[in-house]
Amino acid sequence: MKSLLSGLLLVFALGQLAAQVNKDKISIAVVDFYLPSVDKFAAKIREDYKDNPYRRWGADATYYRNRLNGVPEYATEIFGNDNRFILLDRKSSALVNKERELQKNEDFLEGYVVAQGKSIGAQYLLSGNFDLDAVTFTLTLYSVADNAVVGSETGNIQQSLTYSGKVREDIVNIAQRLSQKMFPNHIKVVEIVELKKDKAQSLLIAAGINKGLKLKQAVDIFIIEEKVVDGEKSIYNRTVAKAEVQKIEGPNFSIVSLKDGEEEVKKLIDGGRKLYCLPAVN
Repeated sequence: MKSLLSGLLLVFALGQLAAQVNKDKISIAVVDFYLPSVDKFAAKIREDYKDNPYRRWGADATYYRNRLNGVPEYATEIFGNDNRFILLDRKSSALVNKERELQKNEDFLEGYVVAQGKSIGAQYLLSGNFDLDAVTFTLTLYSVADNAVVGSETGNIQQSLTYSGKVREDIVNIAQRLSQKMFPNHIKVVEIVELKKDKAQSLLIAAGINKGLKLKQAVDIFIIEEKVVDGEKSIYNRTVAKAEVQKIEGPNFSIVSLKDGEEEVKKLIDGGRKLYCLPAVN
């Protein structure tokens, strides 16, 4: 009986700890994205071919539509791999039909969808929209508390959709730009690990598995500067070097090797400047 009670107390304690951890995370509900149907793709291909038979389409509508099937997963993996966020189950947050009509615009999303977001405890809603005319994909972030759009990123995916097949890379890149813009998570440069001819060759940074870093991942090394534009002060992250993750030293640290800017990095660190890094955005 004593062991059973101890077990129950342990389960309760772990539950309380998990609740506290989740409370500290940013909760994002993923609303179903607008991805055109096969029929809409077919109509667009016919329209474009009529105007210019040598335009972009070289396959049938089903082929292109199938290439978009993984878009919701591609768009959310950046947030899912970052331990600052918790993604709410898409099944419980399917707030908009995948094939929602185009007339259900931003007003619709900022009204009905945000109201529903409150009911499931989301702080932010992530929505995606594929524009068939421009062949672009837009990720939009809505603040439930503010009942408004707080950020968006758009990218042209025509080449990856019709030629290169690298749709995932394009969508992940768009999501990464949005994440860095809305939730900057600067990683501190701790120290120089290797020097050669008075130039920094590699650096120790304060991030590892806990930040989802991967071997050979590209990162930007930067300093934070203050700029005055039209009398207003703004923060500017000035990139001073490009680097690549060389070794992951556990959950909290990694070593990155510099690809350029070796001399400037050494001078900045010697001068007492604080350096930071972020995953590079292509």
